[in-house]
Amino acid sequence: MERYIGLDAHASSCTLAVVGPSGRRLGSHVVETNARALIEVLRAIPRNRHVCLEEGTLSGWLYEVLEPHVEELVVTGVRKSRGPKSDKVDAFVLAEGLRIGSLETRVYKERGKFRRLGHVARAYGFVVQDVVRVKNRLKSVLRSRGVGYGAGSSVYAKRDRELWLGELPEATRPLAELLYEELDGLVALKAKAEKALLAEARRHREWRLLKTCPGMGPIRTAELLPVVVTPYRFGSRSQFWAYSGLGIVMRSSADWVRTPTGQWVKSAVQQTRGLNRNFNHTLKRVFKGAATTVIGRGEEVRRLKAEGYLPVLKGTRFCLLKRPENLTESQEIKLAELLQYNLRAVRAYLLKEDFQFFWDYVSPAWAGKFLDRWCTRTMRSRLDPMKRVARMLRRHRELLLNWFRARGTVSAAAVEGLNNKLKVTTKKAYGFRTFRALEIALLHALGDLPEPKVTHRF
Repeated sequence: MERYIGLDAHASSCTLAVVGPSGRRLGSHVVETNARALIEVLRAIPRNRHVCLEEGTLSGWLYEVLEPHVEELVVTGVRKSRGPKSDKVDAFVLAEGLRIGSLETRVYKERGKFRRLGHVARAYGFVVQDVVRVKNRLKSVLRSRGVGYGAGSSVYAKRDRELWLGELPEATRPLAELLYEELDGLVALKAKAEKALLAEARRHREWRLLKTCPGMGPIRTAELLPVVVTPYRFGSRSQFWAYSGLGIVMRSSADWVRTPTGQWVKSAVQQTRGLNRNFNHTLKRVFKGAATTVIGRGEEVRRLKAEGYLPVLKGTRFCLLKRPENLTESQEIKLAELLQYNLRAVRAYLLKEDFQFFWDYVSPAWAGKFLDRWCTRTMRSRLDPMKRVARMLRRHRELLLNWFRARGTVSAAAVEGLNNKLKVTTKKAYGFRTFRALEIALLHALGDLPEPKVTHRF
């Protein structure tokens, strides 16, 4: 027999209301906010148990405690109450809403194997916020006394503190000294929290894969994983982007106007585009930071600008990515100017072009020697992205040399045809609801499995 249980939780007590499958109210209980007491009361209720509670401070803890003892546990958004209100009434409303399926918003609380990572990421976020808060207070103290500090982080550096403290009057100096001391402690604590966050994140295979995405990096990926948990909780990509605060919405006003004949018609107004306002703040911060990192000028460009150089890397992306024979005349001139600088991007470009000689070898032995020398030189270049490429090539060394051993003797036409068939079948599978359906379609297309006889052939 189904039992629908509404749980109204507070710091000291919890109210449970039980409703039967027909909607009959079977009783209510007031229990201390204690894990053991709540579990005992739940076990006394006959199965199958379906529990519903509102999102709040205790919802995460209650989900972890009660989820193993019920068949269904739903966390819903806080509703707007109308009419009389009490703990018992709220609990019965939650139970009835779960029974008839009228809950508007369901909050995802499952953390799975990322539960510990979520708590460590939350602690790291708290420390970062404290560091930013103290830095802002320091700048406000300097600004309030008419001290101009300009841009940059020299106001926080230990080597320049005496200079900044000397700019302040004697009465204000103790405040700044205490803030500097608090900043030193928080910076050390931030380094400790970051180390703990990365240590916990390295335990997960997903972290090692996602951190290679452009702009993400190890910290943003570690913050992302415990929030998303699994992409399959979202029905589509648009739902995920809306949850991240990046869903585009249209806003308009006064859409209808009256014609001279007195009829109401839709006005041709220009609607305002914007982003949705209900979103997960952590995800939006992570994705905005990643996008800013990718599309911005980057660390090297900022360093050149700070040193007084012109932004030589601006507009040179395709000059570095294209093959030399495919460059336009203006791109060749721009590349020649760029190669005069000893930049990290230029060093990576030269290594990339040098590797093209690898495909000119005929002997597998000489090709292997060239590959080993190139990987050794790249590992000493102090360019982390290129070092990752070198490590990947070393792992696949024998497979790369097989290309020279099999040159002219093996045709890749069958493999190319198989890949093309795979791509066509995957495109035709758009709209399939499960991966199993796509898997069956691939087996039929690639394995030429027998199909059932049908009346009509198309």
